Amino acid sequence: MMKKTNLALTAVFVLAASAITLRAMQPDDGSETRTLPIKVQGVDYRSTLPSGSGQTVYVETLSKAPAANASTFSFDDIESWAGEGEKKAGLIIQWNCAGEETALVFGFRWDGDATGADLLKAVAKANPRLYTLMQYTNVSSPTDPNGGYTINGIGWDADDDGDISLIDTGHNNEVYKSADGFFEHPRGYVPGQGGSSDYDYDNWIAGDSGDFWQAGWYTNGFWSYWVGSSPTALGFSGLGASGRVLKDGDWDGWNFEVSSSLEDWKTLVAAPSSIPADAKTKFINEGICYTLRNYNNRTVEVSAPFEGAQAYAGEVIIPGQFVDGDDVYTVVGVGKEAFASSQVTSVILPTSATAIADGAFKDSKLADINITDNVKSIGKYAFMNCPLANIAFPTSISSVAEGAYSGTAITSLNIPAYVTSIADDAFAGCKSLHFVTLHKDIKTYGTEVFASCDALESVTVNSIYPPAITDGLFSEAAYASASLVIPMDVDALYKAADGWKNFTNLHTFPTEVTAKEVFPKNGVTYRVEPTDDNVPTVTVSYAKFDGKPTVSAIMNANKEMYQGEVEIPTSVTFQGKTYRVVALGDSCFYGAANMTSVTIPEGITELPQSVFAQCKGLVTVKLPSTLTKIAKRGFDNCSSLETLSFPAGITEIPQYTFNYCKALKRIEMASPITKLEMCAFYSCEALEEAPALAEGITEIPQATYQYCKSLKSVAIPASVTTLGNYVFKDCQALVVDFPENVTKMGADVFANCKSLTSMKVNEKLTSLPNNTFSGCTNLTSVEIPANVTTFGNSVLSGTGLTEFEIPATVTKIGSSTFNNCKSLTSVSLPASISTIPQSTFQNCSSLATVNLKAAKVTTIDNNAFSGCSALRSIVFGQPLSRVAEGSVKLPEGLTKIGNSAFANCQKLTLDPVMPSTLTSIGNYAFQNMSSLDAIELPEGFKTFGTYCLSGTSVKEIVIPSSVTSVSSNVFNGLKSLNAYLLSDTPPAIYSTTFKISSSATAKVMVPSGMAAAYEAKSTYWKDAKPSEPELDVKFGKPETSYANEAVSLKVAHAAGYPAEAEHPARFIEANSDNLTKASVTFVYAEKDGDSTENGISALADAISSVAEATVADGHAEVSLTDLDPTKVYTGVWKYNLGQTAVESEPFEFAGSHPSSIGDVVMQSVDGIISYIDGTLIISGCKGQTVKVIALDGKEHLSAECDQDVATYAVDFPAGIYVVSLPGKAIKISVK
Repeated sequence: MMKKTNLALTAVFVLAASAITLRAMQPDDGSETRTLPIKVQGVDYRSTLPSGSGQTVYVETLSKAPAANASTFSFDDIESWAGEGEKKAGLIIQWNCAGEETALVFGFRWDGDATGADLLKAVAKANPRLYTLMQYTNVSSPTDPNGGYTINGIGWDADDDGDISLIDTGHNNEVYKSADGFFEHPRGYVPGQGGSSDYDYDNWIAGDSGDFWQAGWYTNGFWSYWVGSSPTALGFSGLGASGRVLKDGDWDGWNFEVSSSLEDWKTLVAAPSSIPADAKTKFINEGICYTLRNYNNRTVEVSAPFEGAQAYAGEVIIPGQFVDGDDVYTVVGVGKEAFASSQVTSVILPTSATAIADGAFKDSKLADINITDNVKSIGKYAFMNCPLANIAFPTSISSVAEGAYSGTAITSLNIPAYVTSIADDAFAGCKSLHFVTLHKDIKTYGTEVFASCDALESVTVNSIYPPAITDGLFSEAAYASASLVIPMDVDALYKAADGWKNFTNLHTFPTEVTAKEVFPKNGVTYRVEPTDDNVPTVTVSYAKFDGKPTVSAIMNANKEMYQGEVEIPTSVTFQGKTYRVVALGDSCFYGAANMTSVTIPEGITELPQSVFAQCKGLVTVKLPSTLTKIAKRGFDNCSSLETLSFPAGITEIPQYTFNYCKALKRIEMASPITKLEMCAFYSCEALEEAPALAEGITEIPQATYQYCKSLKSVAIPASVTTLGNYVFKDCQALVVDFPENVTKMGADVFANCKSLTSMKVNEKLTSLPNNTFSGCTNLTSVEIPANVTTFGNSVLSGTGLTEFEIPATVTKIGSSTFNNCKSLTSVSLPASISTIPQSTFQNCSSLATVNLKAAKVTTIDNNAFSGCSALRSIVFGQPLSRVAEGSVKLPEGLTKIGNSAFANCQKLTLDPVMPSTLTSIGNYAFQNMSSLDAIELPEGFKTFGTYCLSGTSVKEIVIPSSVTSVSSNVFNGLKSLNAYLLSDTPPAIYSTTFKISSSATAKVMVPSGMAAAYEAKSTYWKDAKPSEPELDVKFGKPETSYANEAVSLKVAHAAGYPAEAEHPARFIEANSDNLTKASVTFVYAEKDGDSTENGISALADAISSVAEATVADGHAEVSLTDLDPTKVYTGVWKYNLGQTAVESEPFEFAGSHPSSIGDVVMQSVDGIISYIDGTLIISGCKGQTVKVIALDGKEHLSAECDQDVATYAVDFPAGIYVVSLPGKAIKISVK
C-alpha cells in the first residue's frame, strides 16, 4: 500500500537525474541508433514507443556476458533471504548508475507456486533497503489471464539512511511512501474495472538522491528481465515477471538498460542481510515472545511462543517498548499466527502497532481487542473463528482482507465509509451475524464474503446503484429469509442485478443524494448540482458505470441505459425530492446507439459538447425554443438522423456539429448562420441544400461542406473573403460560382466537385493553392486572371480541360498541375517557367503538343511527361528548337530529367544528343519510351536512375568518364545493347546494371588495357565480362649502338586500331587519347643455347630483366650498362597499356661493341688474335679448346690448341663471331 502526499521537489528531481549516466550508440552520421528488443516484460515494446526518436533496430533477444564470478557464486553466498520454504531462487539486480560497482544478489525461499513478480516483491518487503515500483497491466501472462505486473523501477537505499520514498514528477510531484518497500503504481489496469497502463515510468524518481534508483520505459531506458538455472546461464526473457513460473534452483536477473545501451553483468556481491549474523533476533519479555523485524530501527513483532516458552492465555497486554540489554525495542505488530489456536481472551495493543499479520489470532479464544487507528494492515484470516462480538476498522484500512473476520461472533456489521473493498470470505461463517450495512463507496466485493451467514435478517445497501457482486456472496438461507433494504426508486435495478436479484424480500428507504451524485429515473440518468438558493437542480448525465470516465466506458453505459424514445422532463422526483432539470451535461447521450428519438424540455439553453455524438440510431430530435447555443460535436456521427429544426437563437455552428450525419437531408434554421467552424457539415452525404449564411460572415472554414455528396448549391455571401482547406471537396453535385471577394483560399477547396463545368477565378486572388480544381472531371473551362502569379500542386489535375494556356503572369507552378487530364490535347506554359515540376503532365494520355516558352528549361522533374502516350511535340523557347520534323531536342541549360519524366511517351521522338548541361536522369525517366533508339550523354553527366532506359529501343550507349556509378536495371528490357565506357576508373555497378533480360547481358567494352582492372573492381564487373579494343601496335627495325661501355637500343613504334574496328567514333577518339598513356619497356635475357628461340624461352621463364624505355616522338629508347661484354642477348620491346602488352619480334644484340679484326692484330685477354686471308692465328692457347661461334649459333671452329701459337684455316663470312677459350671470350667482327 502506498501513501501519497504533495511536495514541490524540483531540486530533488535534478539531483536524482544527475546521478544517471545516459548512453546511446552513435553511428558515423551522428544520429542516434538504438538496439531494442521486440518485447520487454511481455509487452510489444515497439507499439508503446513514440515515433521519430532516432534510428532503431529491433531484435528478438538481447545478450550479455555473465559476471566474472558467476561460475563460482552459489546460494551459499547469499546473505539476504526472503520468505520461507524448501524451494529457493536467486535474484540479481544491477542498476548501472553512478557509484554502483557490483551487482547485488538476494535469495528467496517458498513452497507451492511462485512467479518472478512474487520473488521481487518478497525480497523488497524483506530487505528494508530494497524497494520497487510495479504497475499492473492488462498484458496477460501464463499465470494470469487478466494481466500481470510490469517492473517500473527498483531502488536501493545506498546510503542506508532509511529514507525511502518515490516522487511522481508527472503528477504534481506527488510523494509516495511504503511501509514495506513495495510500491504499487497508482494508475493502471484493474481487472473487472478496466483502465490502461500509461508507461509513465520515466517520470518517477527516488526521494533520496543518494539512493540507487532506476525507472523508465521510453527515454531513461527500461528494466530488462533475465532468467536461467544459474548465474552463468541467464538469458533474456520476453515475458514479464508475472509470467515467470519459478522452479527450485532458478535464478532471476534485473538489469537496467540505460538509454537502451546494454551493460554486461558486473561482479556479483551478496546484498547485506538486513540483520547482522550476530544480532539477537528473538526475545522474551514478560512472557511475550518477539521476533526482530528491523535491526536498524530496533523494531519487533509479537510471535508465536518459542519452544519452551509459556503458551498465551487470558488477557495479554502488549507493551509499546521493552528494554533488552542496552537496546530499546519498539513493538510494531503482531506476527503471523502469533496467537493462533491460543487461549488468549483479550489483547490490548500498543499504539506503536501498525500491522496484524495473516492468521494472527486464528482459532484463538479472543473475545476482545483494542485496535487503534495506527494499525495500517490486517492480514488474511487474522481473526478467523475468534469469538469476537465486536470489531473495529482502523481509519487507515481501506480493504478487508480475505477471511479476516470469518467465523467470528459478530451480530451486526456496519462497514465504515473509508473501506472500499472486501475480499473473499471476509465474514463467511459468522453464524450470529443478523444485520449488515454496506455503504455506497465499496467498489469491490470478493466471492462468498457472507457465505454461511445463515442468520442474516437484513442487508442494508446505501447505494443507489447495485454494487457488482457474484451470486454466492450470501448464503441460500440469507437470500430466502433476510430482507434486502435499498434506497427507494431503484428497486428495479436491484431486481435485475446479479447477486441482489436472489433476495426474496425487498424493502426500501429514502436516502439523501448529495451534490455530484447521480441517480436514474425513467430511463434517464441525472446528476445533482450544488445550488445556493436551496432549489434542488439536476443536469442530465451519461449513465453510471464503475471506473474512469473513458470514451468506451461512457459509450457502453449509455448504449445500455438509453433505449428507444427518451423524453427529458422539466423536473424529476427522486427519493421524495423534486429536482428541476436545468441543463444537459457534456456527452450525456454519447454513444447511446439504441436511442431513436429524444425530446429536450423548454428552458434548456445549450446543447453541450458531444451531447448526441455517436448516437447512431437517433432519428429525430425535438429541441426547445429556448436553445441559444450548440457546443462542438453536438450531433457528431448521428448517422441515422434525417431532419433537424433549430430555433431562432441558434446562429453559430461549431466544429464537427453535424460531422458524419450521413442520412441528414434537411436542416431548418430560423435564423441565418453568422459563424461557422471547421467540419460543421462534414460528410453529410444526404444534405441537398445548405442552411443560409448571413451577410457579414467572412469565412467558410476548413472542410465545412466536405463530402456532402448530394449538396447542390450554397449561397455564398459577398462578405466572404476566406475559404478554408477542403471547404467543398467531394461535393459531387455542387454547382457554384467562384466567390467574387475571396482573397484567401486554402487547399482542395473545389477538389472532386464533379458537377462543375466552368469556373472564373476572381481578380483578387494572387495564387491558386494545391488541388484547387483537382478531380473536377467535367470542368472544361477555367479562366485565370492576370493577377494570379503562382499555382500550387495539382491545381487542375484530373479535370476535363482539352486545351489550356497558363497566363504569362504565372511565375511558378507546382507538381502535378495537369496530372491525369485525360482530355487535354495541348498546353502552353509561359516563358517564366524554367522548371517542369514533378508529374506536371503525367498520364495526360491525349496530350499531343506542349509549348514551353521558356528560353532555358533547367529541370524536367520526376514523371513530368510520364504516361503521355500521344505526345508528339514539345516546343522549347524561341525560336523553336526542333532538329527534324517530329523530333524534339531537349534544351541547353537542362540539368536534370526526373523520375519517370518521359515514361511511356511512345510517340515522342527525342533528339538523341542530350544537352551538355545534363547531369542526371532519374529512375524510370524514359521507361517504355520505345521511340528512343539512341542517346548521347555529355561529359559531366553523373547519374543514371534505376530502369531509366528500360524498355527503350537504345542499342548502343557511350558512358562518359564523369559517371562514377550506374544504377541497377538501367537497361532492363532492351533487345540488345553495346555499352562503351570512357573512364580508366571503373564506376560502381550492381548485379543487374547491364542485364537486359533474365538470360542476356549487354556487351560491355572498356578502354584498351582496362578490362582486367574493371574485372578486378568487383564481382559484378567480373560477371559483366568487359572486353577491350584490339590494339594494332607496329615496331620498326631495332637500332643498337655502343658508347662508354653502355649499350643503347632504340625502336620506332606506332599504336592504333585495326582498320576494320567498328566502335563509336567518340569511344575511338577517347581511346586514342588513352593510347598516349601507354609505356614501353624492353625485356631482355642472356642468349641460352644455339638458337634465337632459346633466348625467347629465357624471357618466358621470367629470368629476364626489364628496362623502362624513354618514349618521345614515336620512338622508345633504353640504355643498358649491366651487360656482360662477353655475352650475346635476346630482347623484345613491349608496348604496355593498362594490363595489356603487345610485343615486338625478338632480336639479338651483343653485350659489348664487337672489335674489328682482319688486317689488324688485337690484344686479347691472354694473348694475341689475328685473322689474315682466311687464317686465324691465336697465341697463348696451348692445352685449351678453341671455339668460334657466330651469333646465329653456328659453330665455325672447335679445336684443341697443342702449341703456344696455333693457326687455323677458317672461312669467315662477314659478321660477328665469338672466339672463346675456357673461362674467357672475345667478340670479333669480320668485314
